[in-house]
Amino acid sequence: MKRTLIRTQPEARAWLQLECGHHAPRTDPTATATATATVDCRDCDLRLIPTVATPTRQTPIWTAGTVPAALLSTHHTSVWAELVVVSGSVTFFDEDPAWEATASAGETTVIVPDRPHHIVPADDAEFFVQFYNHAAPTDG
Repeated sequence: MKRTLIRTQPEARAWLQLECGHHAPRTDPTATATATATVDCRDCDLRLIPTVATPTRQTPIWTAGTVPAALLSTHHTSVWAELVVVSGSVTFFDEDPAWEATASAGETTVIVPDRPHHIVPADDAEFFVQFYNHAAPTDG
């Protein structure tokens, strides 16, 4: 997934800071952050929450009968999140690129920011969404 390069580190560093909170290897020693510079983020493609991300807020526990209608149709988050299934199962659909996974009780599905998605809970599902923030990049 293409992500904007937001910070380059001093020449001694071998990585670049991306908008998603991940780092990308510096393959071009002259690479610098510009308003339009993008690189392919393999960690986003692997659905890995950045290590700098911290849990922030959590939704109430929903069921198939109480889930907000907006979650059943196409929407996206602007931050990292996890779908946490307490009981039953919930199927998660990424729409672009197409990907799906069903999580059962005790399992989670990572929600990548800025990807259109929706869910389909089973009749016996209980679940919530845990949202994350990631720290601002540092020079350290």
